[in-house]
Amino acid sequence: MSSRRPCPPRLLPRAARLCAALILGLVAPGCRDEPRPWEGKPGPAVVLSAAPTHPTATIGTGGLADVDAGQGEGDAGARTDLDLPVLPVRVGGPWVRCYGNFRISGDPLKDVTRLSLLCGPENGMRRISPKPIEGQVAEGGAIVTEKLQAVRGACYRVFAVGGPGVLNLDVAVRSSRGAMIASDGTEDAWPIVQPDRPFCPLEDDNAIVEISARRGSGRFAAEVWMLKSYKRARQGDAGMEAEAGADETYEMNNETDAYEEL
Repeated sequence: MSSRRPCPPRLLPRAARLCAALILGLVAPGCRDEPRPWEGKPGPAVVLSAAPTHPTATIGTGGLADVDAGQGEGDAGARTDLDLPVLPVRVGGPWVRCYGNFRISGDPLKDVTRLSLLCGPENGMRRISPKPIEGQVAEGGAIVTEKLQAVRGACYRVFAVGGPGVLNLDVAVRSSRGAMIASDGTEDAWPIVQPDRPFCPLEDDNAIVEISARRGSGRFAAEVWMLKSYKRARQGDAGMEAEAGADETYEMNNETDAYEEL
């Protein structure tokens, strides 16, 4: 029988490992690792606020507007909204601006000539009325009508001015079937059809221009204008278009579309 006793367990290495783990656990929270390349660098907190979309103008002591667009001293050449290109206006624009300063004088014939010359040539239009349409209208009275040989694709505008006593002059253009093509939609003595653009029929038709008084009574004068640029190619018997250069400009002629005395 052996007299050797079993060796006691080695407690020292295990205790050393526990102490080392404890020390690392206490020191690790204080360590700050460098951010990884894909994590980015820490920055200031993001503030969710929207900057003004347009510059604000304030009136200075000199009476001029000082525009504060948020630019610094080195941003004098920065691009602003004012540098952006202005797109052409299809509705409104010169079609409305042309009569912005128009005022009636009491003479319908002179006034309609002045109004049409303000808005016609500036917008590339020419008069197709051999002479102005003149007549007498009254509230609740008969409607004065005049034929208009409308051409598909052409664009027209009707100018009308009422004399003293006509408070609301109405102008409408209807097809030969009575369908409304265009109207002024305003309440004044000098309507324009249409107020913000010309009207362009979708088919050849013997249209009718209707002029009436919604309020008041008195004389009126009107003119019909058409865009100069309209052309339509002639067609042969087989329906083929003719050669280039054989275009025919459509307009009202004195034989078939002359205005009669009203």
